[in-house]
Amino acid sequence: MCGGSARLSSHTDQTDQNQDPPLTFSISLYSSGTAVLGECEFPRFLRDPLPDGAERSWVTETKFIDNTDLWETQLEVTVEAREIVAKLKYKAQCHDYTGTVPCYQREVQYRRFCLTHDGDNRYRVQHVSNG
Repeated sequence: MCGGSARLSSHTDQTDQNQDPPLTFSISLYSSGTAVLGECEFPRFLRDPLPDGAERSWVTETKFIDNTDLWETQLEVTVEAREIVAKLKYKAQCHDYTGTVPCYQREVQYRRFCLTHDGDNRYRVQHVSNG
């Protein structure tokens, strides 16, 4: 079994007294055995769709081509109620009725399943590599 932790924090400007206090979110990682899913869910702000209805995702890592603004791969993360999924996004050639067109493909790199949470923004998760 291996463990670790990750923290996601957000800071709000306290000049407006009506704003919420700063938010801290942490995850403990454990890898071994089988995930037992219970009443554990990740916070809604991580998984709610965007205002236009699109799936909410984050790019956490980008590999650029040489010293340019062009990227080769990105690690894209999405969150569901009980699962965090990280996919490697890369440019590819796809086929449609007009022939070959540029597109993006994604391959699952890992999943993290919510096992338990303590109510204080700490989550115990199971990390499963490569899908």
